Amino acid sequence: APISNSLLNNNGCVAVADFNKDGFQDAVFTNYGPSETSGAGNSVTILYGSAAGTFSRVSVPTGGTNVSFV
Repeated sequence: APISNSLLNNNGCVAVADFNKDGFQDAVFTNYGPSETSGAGNSVTILYGSAAGTFSRVSVPTGGTNVSFV
């Protein structure tokens, strides 16, 4: 099933690699938000790949900083 993007907001950057070194591709998305001052995009979303071809999502707060690049 497609992954819902309801928690992603104006992605500034996407990076793909095996970040946790488990042999499966993972992805990281920055959530920049609609503007610098909105505060809506102050997280980084990590999708960890699995053997089943699915992903588990983790959202990491950035402490109020809008992130553009990973």
